Formats: sequence, C-alpha cells, structure tokens
Amino acid sequence: MDFHVLTNGKQPLPVVLSTIKKIEPYVDYIHIREKQLPLQMYEVWMQQFEQHGIPFKKIIMNTNVDIAVRFQLGGVHLPEHINNIREIKQQYPHLLVGSSVHSIESAHRKAIQGTDYITFGHIFDTNSKKGLQPRGLSTLQDVCQSISIPIIAIGGINHSNLSKIRSAGASGFAMMNGIMQHPDPEELALRIHKLLKG
Repeated sequence: MDFHVLTNGKQPLPVVLSTIKKIEPYVDYIHIREKQLPLQMYEVWMQQFEQHGIPFKKIIMNTNVDIAVRFQLGGVHLPEHINNIREIKQQYPHLLVGSSVHSIESAHRKAIQGTDYITFGHIFDTNSKKGLQPRGLSTLQDVCQSISIPIIAIGGINHSNLSKIRSAGASGFAMMNGIMQHPDPEELALRIHKLLKG
C-alpha cells in the first residue's frame, strides 16, 4: 500500500521541513496542502525542499498545476469540484493527477475523467472533520470494488487500523495531523513502514 502524508496548513515551513526530512525515507508521497499559502511562497517552499534533498518525485502539490509542472513534482492533487482532469492529463501526460472524492458517484466520475488515483474519506472519526459522520469501511470497500483506479483512504487512519483499510481493498492511505503533529513523526513513520513491509 502507498503511504501518503499531507501537510495541514497550520505549521510554519521550518517545522514542516524538519518533519518531512525525518519521514521522507519511509513514505511514498508528500502532499503540500497549504490552502492559505500565498502563491509566491510555494516557490520558497520548493527551493527549501530542494536544498534539503527532499526528492521532488515524492511531492504532490495540491491544486496548483503550474507549480507542479514548473518544479517537475511527482504530481498534483485536485479538489472534488475541479473537472478538467482530462485536459490536464493531455497537456502534461507525465504528471500524476489525483482527486479528492466523498461519494461513490463522484469516484466513478473521476475515474471516467482519467484521474490516476482518488482519495476517499473520511473513513474514521477525525478531529479535522468534527461532527461529520465518517463514511466507514463498508463504503470504502464498495468504492474499491467498483472502481479500477487506485483508492487512497483518508481520515482517522493510524497504525492500529491499517489492516482494516487493507482488507477493504484500498491501494493506499493518507495521514495528516496524525503524523505531522506527532511528537515523534520519524518513529511513527518507521513503525508504519515496517508494518507495511512485514
């Protein structure tokens, strides 16, 4: 299973950079999910990542296709309402294009549009979606069984429920605060890495 990590938009660059340097060897993709970050600051972030040896092929930029293309990042991840995926794939065929979805119907639409993968959630209760009913494992399983592209589960996922995500058929999983705000993110990432490889 692919191991995705998302930044949470709440931490300054030095903290994000320190965490990513520690966990990068153990994860497959790092999503830069900074909704409030000014456009010009993305360049600063990418320059800092490059200087500290973070491999660009592991970085997925949320929403901003131009930054992903300019810095030759691994991919771009789009919100559910963006539907010009086919055009993006035609213009940049080398770019991995993912999309968030929150229903089986939306997952089918994204697959038809040519999305390389989708994130589906939230699966379990999570503080970032307080008060919202989680979609649960049975719905995740339904999506995985009905869609041929990779499904990345997200929402309330930790090392103790990974086996349930795997059993539901997910191709991977994503974590945000659970690792970015963990007191020892390196130890956690290594533990999950060993669990996945075991």
